[in-house]
Amino acid sequence: MTGSVWRVLNAFDAAGIRYCVLRDGEVVDVQIAPGETDLLIASEDFRKAAVMLAEGGFRRVVRWGYAPHHFFVGYDQEARGTVKLDVVTDIRYGRPVANLFTELAANCLNRRQKLNRVYVPSPEDELVTLLLHCILDKGRFAPERWSRLKTLRREVRDVAYVEALVRRYWPAGVTWDDVARRLDEDDGEALLAMQPALTRHLRQQSGWRSTAIARSNRALRWLNRLAETLKLPG
Repeated sequence: MTGSVWRVLNAFDAAGIRYCVLRDGEVVDVQIAPGETDLLIASEDFRKAAVMLAEGGFRRVVRWGYAPHHFFVGYDQEARGTVKLDVVTDIRYGRPVANLFTELAANCLNRRQKLNRVYVPSPEDELVTLLLHCILDKGRFAPERWSRLKTLRREVRDVAYVEALVRRYWPAGVTWDDVARRLDEDDGEALLAMQPALTRHLRQQSGWRSTAIARSNRALRWLNRLAETLKLPG
């Protein structure tokens, strides 16, 4: 992680802003090259965090229709490159529009742990959120993501908690034992095959919000493209 990001996260700690690095937290101590960092920030702390990011040299990039994502870009002098922050205030899934709601953001923030001087999700929360991200958002397991999932599976300590998460967010009949077995057997295809049923289940849980956010975000993205075409100010 670059120096500019370190400084902002340290400032968040000092200001009492609740955050966690959603992905790649295990390598932040050695990753110093420019790149993108995925951050979860408590919704009630976002306005204050946005001000602190601006003070830390990060410019907000306005892109309509990507809620709950907020994008920030800065230049890191030490790394000599552009640093991007993808900040979310809620954890939702789905593509092309994130319209499948969960309550995983509160879980991640309430159970977060310090690792390499920054806050990261617990192994149990990171495992579940990363699994859903790969299945529902990406539709594939990149090698580094699969390797991370295997590591997290070994680090799970609160089995009852993970069992409860799987019961809530996976369709009826799917258990943590089923998911763990697929990980142990390197059967990523079986996990990806759950995508249609997972989508239906989470859409049903999300209720009217799923349709509403899908429609509004699609409309906003169209306006975003129009504004870019006409070069209107954001």
